[in-house]
Amino acid sequence: MKSMDKSELPKFIESNLKRGLSPEEIKQQLLIRGFFDYDIEEAFQSLHIKEFSEEETEKPALKKVESMEGWDENLPKTEETQN
Repeated sequence: MKSMDKSELPKFIESNLKRGLSPEEIKQQLLIRGFFDYDIEEAFQSLHIKEFSEEETEKPALKKVESMEGWDENLPKTEETQN
């Protein structure tokens, strides 16, 4: 296997994306070949490609509950709790 210089990372990434590999699969290949996370991320950034294809979605805000009252309302009733 031919040794690859870090300057060749963007070309390697672009080529493998065209072949259908995901950014995560490409990153794993590069880590196995001994490249550092920082160099891989820099190469993805130079191509203006988000490293992971997962889009960040807005998560609903958590509701803070001050009381423990009613926590068991939706639990199935068992023989012990019905008595």
